[in-house]
Amino acid sequence: MGSYANWARFFSGSLLLGAAGFGIERVHRVLPTEGVALSGLTIDTERADGHTPVPVLLETAATKRLQRHVNIVHEGTYVVTATLAELGARVETGPLEPELTQVGHTGTVWHRLAEAFRARAGETHAVLVTTLPTEELATRLATIKETLDTKPTEARWDFATGRALAHHDGQLVDVEGTVDAVLAATREVTEEPATVPLVFYRLAPSVTAEVLPGFDQSAELGRYETLFAFAGGQEGRARNVARAAEAIDGVVWLAGELLSFNEHVGARSVENGFSKAGELYKGESRMGIGGGTCQVASTLHAAAVFGGFEVVARSPHSRPSGYIPIGLDATVVYPDVDLQLRNPFDFPVIVQATSHAGKLTLRLLGRQKMANVELKTSTIGEKPFGRRVDKFRYFTKGRSLRKQAGRKGVVLEKVRTLHFLDGRMVTETTRDTYPPTIEIYVLGPGANEADLPPLEAAVKAQPEGELDTTASVTPEP
Repeated sequence: MGSYANWARFFSGSLLLGAAGFGIERVHRVLPTEGVALSGLTIDTERADGHTPVPVLLETAATKRLQRHVNIVHEGTYVVTATLAELGARVETGPLEPELTQVGHTGTVWHRLAEAFRARAGETHAVLVTTLPTEELATRLATIKETLDTKPTEARWDFATGRALAHHDGQLVDVEGTVDAVLAATREVTEEPATVPLVFYRLAPSVTAEVLPGFDQSAELGRYETLFAFAGGQEGRARNVARAAEAIDGVVWLAGELLSFNEHVGARSVENGFSKAGELYKGESRMGIGGGTCQVASTLHAAAVFGGFEVVARSPHSRPSGYIPIGLDATVVYPDVDLQLRNPFDFPVIVQATSHAGKLTLRLLGRQKMANVELKTSTIGEKPFGRRVDKFRYFTKGRSLRKQAGRKGVVLEKVRTLHFLDGRMVTETTRDTYPPTIEIYVLGPGANEADLPPLEAAVKAQPEGELDTTASVTPEP
């Protein structure tokens, strides 16, 4: 109790001995009445006035604590603003109540006086313990993380200007670190809002605009060209080819790195610059957003095959494509079906993709051509196709029309031989399976299915008709 206790003992003794009646009356004024919080006692920021019961004082302080706002800020913007109560915080006042009830109420008169004078001097404090379950806050932050987490954007090469395009840092929100920062802020004894910066990390790209100009791109490691229609109803498909080519043009492919077609091209949506065009879906032609994107993936795949690159993930179409030899096509569907290639060389490679006047060209440029490649294909199995007949009341009476020609299914064996410049020779054998393409006929009222030509004869003798835009003769997606 120190000097206050000694002073209180001296002062009280003087009152009792020197002026008994007056001194005793003053002692009783200083000491609190039963159940009342000692005057000056502070719980958090709530100061007792000498008339308030301890439970009431505790409840008031706890309410203020839970009404305190927490603001989580990211780059000047509030991403979370809520009271502690809204975040699920709790304040346990029960364990503290018996202890505070005894302050100034138990012990000798001298001890009680010492505690009373210490409280009036502002030296008796109690701090509420706040419990903040992390689940509620972590859930809010996880939602924010989905929005704010961004991958770094690598610098790319602009072939038109011969310069590197700017790179951009990414960021990764640290949910646990932010929760810890909020927990630390809740321990502060103040009524002011807690402002907590969102904890996150900057992610630097692997390729920056400063280092890219130093990459050697003097040698052509792989190259492939395909043709596409760009007039007469094919404008949408041509735009999609150009859009996908633009997305991978100038991409830097580091040594040992995996190149993902879907990652660079993104969603096939109107918002991402794609148009409506013909595409294949479950073996049938239809209109969809992004038709033509597969031609860019297929052309890239072919350039990589003949450049000696590793094919990590690739799926053939449901039927051979008209714009590229069987076995070289690659179907892509965002985000699930991807073309993934690996750069096996010890130097970076830059992808050049151009589309102009119906010609798509993919070139893979780097320091040195590392291998000459041979590719041999052979059909090792076939499967016949079936027929589906659709009957429509609105179709021309008595008319039949072949909407889609059937094609046999094919099992293709591919043998790729890589002759490396250092004398090594590597042979890879893979198989592609193209399922049969079902033949589809449309019959109007009165048309008889029995009058349709035999299945095989239909393929040779009867040309495809046009029912609607999905049945038009178009290049494969």
